[in-house]
Formats: sequence, structure tokens, C-alpha cells
Amino acid sequence: MDMQEQLRKIQEEATSQLESIRDKAGLDALRLKTLGKKGDLTLMLRSMGQLPAEERPKAGQMIKADRADGCAGRQDQADRAGKEA
Repeated sequence: MDMQEQLRKIQEEATSQLESIRDKAGLDALRLKTLGKKGDLTLMLRSMGQLPAEERPKAGQMIKADRADGCAGRQDQADRAGKEA
């Protein structure tokens, strides 16, 4: 499985889990699983050293873009969860 497929899989899992989250605790757990110190995206960034040098910049851009998109989406979800509580 290449990095792009792994990233797509992480995105799909996070999106499906995000849709079912109804409280801030669940949102924090998903954030840690995805973006935390041992999170899926963090581990992908660490594994970039195994890629050929010419592929690293593109892979880094994709992961960082996904991280930024994920953070924005999770913040929107947190705002909604806070209003519902």
C-alpha cells in the first residue's frame, strides 16, 4: 500500500468516526488517534524517511494538507458538540 492509499484510508476512517461523535471527549479521542504523538498522521510523517528523496516533498505536502483539513473539520465538529451540550 503506497502512502497516498494509506492517507486516503486514514481520511475515510476519521470521517466515518467523526460523523458518529456527539461529545467533546469522543472528539478528543479521535484527535489523539489521528493527530497525536503516536497518531496515524504523525506516524506517516515519521515514515517519510523511507521514501525516495524525490517523493518526500509531495508526500509531506499531502500529509500536512490532510492534517490541516482534519483539524478544521474537527474544530467545526467541536463547535457543534459544544452547542449541543
